[in-house]
Amino acid sequence: MQGLLIFPDDVAVVDLLHAEPLARTIAEVIRAHPDHGLVLGVHGDWGAGKSTVLSLVKNSLEDQAGVAALWFNGWEYEGFEDAKIAILEGIVRHLQQEKKFVAKATDLFHRLRKRIDYLKLARAGVVGGIGALVAGPAGLALMLPTLLSKEAAGENFDTATEIVGKDTPADDPLDLHGFRRDFNELLTKTGIKQLVVLVDDLDRCLPQTAIGTLEAIRLFLSGPRTVFVLGCDRAMIEYAVREHFPARPGLKGDEYARNYLDKLIQVPFVLPVLGPVEVGHYVQLLLLEGVLGSSDTGFLTVLAQAKELLKKPWLTQQLNLAPVQASMNANESLRSLQALMLGIAPVLAAGTDGNPRQIKRFINAVFVRLRAAHARGLDDIKVAPLMKLMLAEYFHPDLFDAIAAECREGDGTSTMLRQLEAPRDSKPRPNAAKASAKADDVEASTDFANDPKISRWATLEPKIAEADLRPYLFIIRDARLVTGSGLPDDVGELLAAVTARKSLLARKSDFIKLSSEGRGLLASEIVTRLAQAGDQGRRDLFAQGLQDLLRLDATGLTGIIDRGFVGMPTSAAGAWISQLSALATPTSNYRAWLQRVTEEGAPRPLASVIQAMLQPRGG
Repeated sequence: MQGLLIFPDDVAVVDLLHAEPLARTIAEVIRAHPDHGLVLGVHGDWGAGKSTVLSLVKNSLEDQAGVAALWFNGWEYEGFEDAKIAILEGIVRHLQQEKKFVAKATDLFHRLRKRIDYLKLARAGVVGGIGALVAGPAGLALMLPTLLSKEAAGENFDTATEIVGKDTPADDPLDLHGFRRDFNELLTKTGIKQLVVLVDDLDRCLPQTAIGTLEAIRLFLSGPRTVFVLGCDRAMIEYAVREHFPARPGLKGDEYARNYLDKLIQVPFVLPVLGPVEVGHYVQLLLLEGVLGSSDTGFLTVLAQAKELLKKPWLTQQLNLAPVQASMNANESLRSLQALMLGIAPVLAAGTDGNPRQIKRFINAVFVRLRAAHARGLDDIKVAPLMKLMLAEYFHPDLFDAIAAECREGDGTSTMLRQLEAPRDSKPRPNAAKASAKADDVEASTDFANDPKISRWATLEPKIAEADLRPYLFIIRDARLVTGSGLPDDVGELLAAVTARKSLLARKSDFIKLSSEGRGLLASEIVTRLAQAGDQGRRDLFAQGLQDLLRLDATGLTGIIDRGFVGMPTSAAGAWISQLSALATPTSNYRAWLQRVTEEGAPRPLASVIQAMLQPRGG
């Protein structure tokens, strides 16, 4: 293929995910209530396509008469001291950039900017060492005319006069009702029937910034004709609420967070997770767009066909590639890659949970590593075996580590792979070099064979058990052969010990030598593998590793391990949860996760264990 094929992770220009129907529905909800203030939520994991949906909503509203739609990225204001002031100023500045609005309401723009300037002054507290917030809003308004003198403000004089000037509003400049009144009058004078603010990346912000933005929406701008559309991962925002607000009497931390968002967001929209058929269509469309271009008529025809098929995503319907067949005939690598993408789609869908960003990242990593191999002169490296190994590296890292460790010795082949890739009704051929495998290795391969996700991975073409995998592992590694996780050697060795069913308590001296960052990496990696494990035996294995970590360094690692349960699938629940009872504090993510497990109908014995852990301490 010509050039290095990379798929950028930005707002999609071409809608490959068939998000337009959802965007149209959101726009219709907005237009159906022009006289009301609304807050809508577009929820999904990071990389699920929320930004693309918000962009499509904005495009659909721009041609509507009397509607002003603007974009606000919360992450861009992460460094600001007060997110409430940032969003207020951002909205007013955006409207002020439109000359047609300024001409109709110059006085109101000036008044609103002045109110924001006073809020900045109050936030900064530049009042001659007294502290603006101590005086309160009304007191500050009375004090400002005097304090804005060089003698009174001292070294803060230049800052204060620059912020507010010398003209003070007639009423209290910090009065929230006054701000709302002026803002609503601004909408009336400028002829804006609806102001729609699309807030993106709120879930990437630190809790303080996220809560500040939500408070601005609730306190300052929630009024008639103003609509906010929030693109965010609901679990992350609930986490921000729990971190920022203590649990209220009679409410658990997770209940308060849920109630807080339910009161703020009137209409939630949840992005659907892509299934195997949809992922198959998506990766093929990505490849066609990347090679042929988004304006190619054949690609556009296939895209239109895919959108029709995705109206019924529960049906297994393959894309008709006839419109691009001539291009594929002229490009052998495109043809082979197209078949490969379709083949890996079920495994990719399961490993990424249908997340478009994760799918792009994986495919990008494959092409970058393939190019790196060829740049080193390793022209025998083929994309299909590389992609299969990388699927194991990304989505079944403990399996990948076991394969890599076995391939370091001998001829680079793997008895474990022979067992996994062999048809269920046949026996793998014996290999004398591997005949003395240890009992725990046999047990490990049995665990892998019992995992349906790994079994599905093993059936992918090509079969690689008989291949010398050492060149592929050399390319995958980052200066190491055993693991492609990018972990430091000392952390990787302890992770390998956990995978080999060895207690970290026996490696206490090695653990103590780890830096705090290394300990955090180890904890995060074990939590991730616990979440990804499809076999109950391996879940118990990694849960034991977490329990050992808590015994070794509860002070430094409790928070890191606890945060890992924000995105933990409830399907990972099992008897192992009792090993982590130390995490079940009243405000923990682990406790909230346990509650979700029971709400989704855990088996009775497991539910009994969870209920016991959820009982108040000392009760």
